[in-house]
Amino acid sequence: MTPVTQKVESLLNVVSETAADYRGQSERKLANLLNQVHMNVSVVRQAKQRFAGELAPDFRIFDYLRTDESGLSRCLATLLNPQGSHGQQQVFLKAFLRRMPQKIRDEMSSESATVTLEHQTIDGRRIDILIDNSSGIIGIENKPWAADQDRQLTDYADHLSKVAGDRPWTLVFLSNREPSSSSLPKSRRKELEVLGQFMMMTYHELNDWLAECAGQSRALKVRVFIEELGKFISSDINGEVEMSEAEEIEKTVFATPEHVESAILIASSMDELKRRRLCQLERQLKSECEKRGLILDWRPEKMAGHCYDGFTIYCHKSARVGVSFEFQSVGFKDLIWGVYPDGQNTKEWPSSKDEIIKRMEAAFGRGENNKFWFWCIYAGENEQLGQEFKDWSANPKPWLAIWNGSLAVKIADLSAKVCELFKDRPELLVGTPD
Repeated sequence: MTPVTQKVESLLNVVSETAADYRGQSERKLANLLNQVHMNVSVVRQAKQRFAGELAPDFRIFDYLRTDESGLSRCLATLLNPQGSHGQQQVFLKAFLRRMPQKIRDEMSSESATVTLEHQTIDGRRIDILIDNSSGIIGIENKPWAADQDRQLTDYADHLSKVAGDRPWTLVFLSNREPSSSSLPKSRRKELEVLGQFMMMTYHELNDWLAECAGQSRALKVRVFIEELGKFISSDINGEVEMSEAEEIEKTVFATPEHVESAILIASSMDELKRRRLCQLERQLKSECEKRGLILDWRPEKMAGHCYDGFTIYCHKSARVGVSFEFQSVGFKDLIWGVYPDGQNTKEWPSSKDEIIKRMEAAFGRGENNKFWFWCIYAGENEQLGQEFKDWSANPKPWLAIWNGSLAVKIADLSAKVCELFKDRPELLVGTPD
């Protein structure tokens, strides 16, 4: 070995040792931060448990109410309605109008306003909430989880323009995500915003309005309701952790520069970590399905965190109806499962539909059926898939269940149980639509 070669090899060894040492230090920093956060949050949770009898910190009214998009719209419409049972008359609506574009703020009165749910447009669409009186009109499209549809906001704006006449009007898009260009082209949005006829309101901003309403409510039970609604929005829509836990995490993260560096590294890695776990789930499901003679239809682009992403398991190669698992909201939220016809409208299967529903209800209880699903149910509504699997966005349990392999087994077993229901009538899952 020449002297030059020896020097190069020596240099490479130094670089390798330095890199290994750096990785070791980074791993220790990450482990230290995670352990510190876990310990401090555990202390907070123990304190909450200690005083649970007096404070019931984990009891939430909205855990027992309808909290889908329609349920949330109903709550908001009730508060906005001056004639609502809250008894506060125009107080809440006035606070809302103060947050509107200037033309609405200046010209629209809260007097004699009517508030309508599911207002039907000229072309058959439905605006979630409509506030209407002789001085102006406001349409609110409430999108806590689902994505907006093709031309949806464009059609709403066109409708409001027609029905408003000479009155000022505006369309409020209530969401934490920007509207899609297919729903409202950027050029049209800019034009409407300049005229004060379109505004986006996030749920963080909505919570500011709710906080003002709670402060102005003279009725205690109305104030409690508004505060609970705000807590639900903070946790289930905005993805915020409980305040006391957030404060402990903040103190721990900003305790040292190393902790801040580690926290940013963890946060920036989460999407990739979740992607890897989903790849792991695909491999696990494929293996578990093969053991049971089932067919997995998994497409990576359909498990990317979009609304209506999911996968399907078929009982055999000829089946056109499968057991599907689908997220109803972006960010892997609101998981439903059920029996789904591949690329077909359930109305095209009249002779099969009734029998499929009958068998599913006999085995798993009552579910929902519509033009997309023969039978479906949210995770947590029966014992097959627990509540912990409904929302994967901020819940560690689904990801831990992927890591240890238990979720793949649970899903494959559930799919096999469904397939067993149709073993004597395989044509129900195979036949050509009527």
